[in-house]
Amino acid sequence: MPVDPAFAGRVYPPAEPYQVGREKLREFAAATGATHPACFDPRAAALLGHPDVVAAPTFVAVVAQRAEAAYIADPAAGIDFSRVVHAEESIRHHRPLFAGDTLTAVLHVAAIRHRRGVVMVTTEVHLHDADRLPVADLTSTLAIRLPPTDPAPSTAATPTAPGSALATGPTPAVATPVRATGPTPAVATPARATAAATVPTVAAAMPAAAAARPTLAVATPAAPALGLGPAQTEPSQPGAAPADAARPETAVAPRQALDAVEIPLTREDLVRYAGASGDFNPIHWSEAAARQAGLPGVIAHGMLTMGRVSQLAVNWAGDPGAVVEFAVRFARPVPVPDAGVARLVASGHIAALRDGCTTINFDVTLDGARVLGKAQAQVRSA
Repeated sequence: MPVDPAFAGRVYPPAEPYQVGREKLREFAAATGATHPACFDPRAAALLGHPDVVAAPTFVAVVAQRAEAAYIADPAAGIDFSRVVHAEESIRHHRPLFAGDTLTAVLHVAAIRHRRGVVMVTTEVHLHDADRLPVADLTSTLAIRLPPTDPAPSTAATPTAPGSALATGPTPAVATPVRATGPTPAVATPARATAAATVPTVAAAMPAAAAARPTLAVATPAAPALGLGPAQTEPSQPGAAPADAARPETAVAPRQALDAVEIPLTREDLVRYAGASGDFNPIHWSEAAARQAGLPGVIAHGMLTMGRVSQLAVNWAGDPGAVVEFAVRFARPVPVPDAGVARLVASGHIAALRDGCTTINFDVTLDGARVLGKAQAQVRSA
């Protein structure tokens, strides 16, 4: 059954509200390599003016995934999940996400296009808080490879929704499988990984810029009781400290280079991320399933790679709530060996300074080959 182009423009009813828990934020932060204390300790978050623990920049994808399941798992949509790959992801934050928030997600199937034997599907998920104020917008582009016998969809439906910027989609060469959404729209929260997390090399990201941006003492995710130090006292009320208390303004210039950082990934990292995100697609842990899907072996979640790279922007800014936008194109999969380590190398540079935001472009490679294309973050300036 081919992908039904009539689903373009469909808006699904709001998903069941998602309660953002402090422990879930800590678990996800550890799984994506976060080391900033504000992702673990409410006292550290308060020193930056935040009311509670701050979510890692890509955590909102966990909530969006539950809304996307309503479309992906709908038999009438004609989507063969085994032929789906994740092509692009874009996240825009209207405000930081905190423990204690309640989120409602609305899914919009923004566009369905046929391109050279591949159907490109763009979905948008809009997240609102309990006061119905916008929190984040996520745009995902999926590439669905058609079997040789499948006809092309009769039309290429591309409706325009108010306020929507529809992605045109990358070429069909993209090969990073999409995160699993589960067999039914009701996606159960998975059991959490129990292994203590280790701090990846990415914790030392961007020393050239961060050297002038002193931040709170960083503690590992395995030690959630973070020492703030004798000179850093907890404010009497959350929000009492100015937002840039730990991120004093530092001169930056366009084209300023940021030091290259190694990001190691192991099978243990994949298992930990699966538990934290709810993405249990077997291609991320089963060699047999990965090879049956035509992959060279077990590969990393595309959103895990994106999440690890987003921490470079957090470390540069000195505040996980300062990352306003982050977008990537998944250029190729990241194979992770059974007993070894996949070593990504990420570097970047300041691309622009405008409207109170700094644009950082990242280059991410594995063995010299680019795995993320057009990886760009917008960071709120101090």
